[in-house]
Amino acid sequence: MAVTRIILTTFVLLLSLQSAHAQAVVVSVSPAPATVRVNPGGATAITLRWTIRLNFFGPAAETVSSASGVTSTGATLGGNLSQRVPSPGAGRAETITLTERLFIDRNTAEAIGAAGPSTYTRSFGSTVATNGPILGTISLQPSSGGSLSIRNLELIFDDDSRFAVVESGDALNARLEISSLGRGSFAGRWEVSGPTGSAALSTIGRLSRRLSGAVRTVFESPNLRTDRPGLYQVRFVPEAVTPGLSPTPLEVISYSVVEPDAAKPAVKNVNLLSPPPGFGVTGATRFAWQPVPGAARYRVVFSRTDAIGLDRDFLAAIESRQTSALLRQFTLRRLNTETRLFWYVVAFDGAGTPIAVSSKRQLK
Repeated sequence: MAVTRIILTTFVLLLSLQSAHAQAVVVSVSPAPATVRVNPGGATAITLRWTIRLNFFGPAAETVSSASGVTSTGATLGGNLSQRVPSPGAGRAETITLTERLFIDRNTAEAIGAAGPSTYTRSFGSTVATNGPILGTISLQPSSGGSLSIRNLELIFDDDSRFAVVESGDALNARLEISSLGRGSFAGRWEVSGPTGSAALSTIGRLSRRLSGAVRTVFESPNLRTDRPGLYQVRFVPEAVTPGLSPTPLEVISYSVVEPDAAKPAVKNVNLLSPPPGFGVTGATRFAWQPVPGAARYRVVFSRTDAIGLDRDFLAAIESRQTSALLRQFTLRRLNTETRLFWYVVAFDGAGTPIAVSSKRQLK
């Protein structure tokens, strides 16, 4: 009997010493799913659920947390997970579930693809982890059939440009082009502001589509407003549920609605500087021109012929607020397929009205 009292007294003493440091300790972590598939070709978002069991040593609540996770390829991922857990009473256990929306960026996905089967591990502990942190590990399997991953995403108009000029009443839509792998839901909303002077963006439509496989998909916006002259802005905002994307909107593109007479070539001239005639075009080719008084932006237009037209005779166009511009790769690939190629520059004022145009110069 004396021995029993000594054992009980020792246990109570140890329990009180431990509870002086922590009200509870984490004793087990179970992740779900235990294995997830990762597309090596693009960013991926995965929903994980961590089931955590705690043993309580006191009556007060305890905080369970994990600062971040790490992959076996060396990448630190995920944000802080934390939850305060009320005590069910000393000597009792409690179970909670923390949900994580894990974003695996493109570089990390490529590293997992190169390394083969990998892991993602999180360390969970209470405020003072007297028994040390408890680890939870998920297996990462490279697979082209995994969760949806977005490789490329571009918001443009029909002529591959980021700025359009249309006459009042003309039809106009924007295009969202994406390249994706795997399976999942892609969702977001279309927003427009304008005409000039109205900064508020309003939603004009929503998009939700289930994607599967290695595909390039083009989504068209609802009809854009062209009933009043002025400068308008368009953007697409991915929803928080969109795998592989943050809810941050894409870069805004703009269009100008002008009266019919204003859409004709302007009288003032834009003087082209470089490249010289017959120079050809590469990714390093810088297109430059002299500034035009009153111009707020410039549009570099490419076409197959030497006929002048502001927005209908073109292969592609790029926009710049400066007096020079470089081609993006997708535009360069399109132009390189042409045997004859010309370029010219149009200047626009702050309201989006064309005020000057250059002559055409041949590239090849």
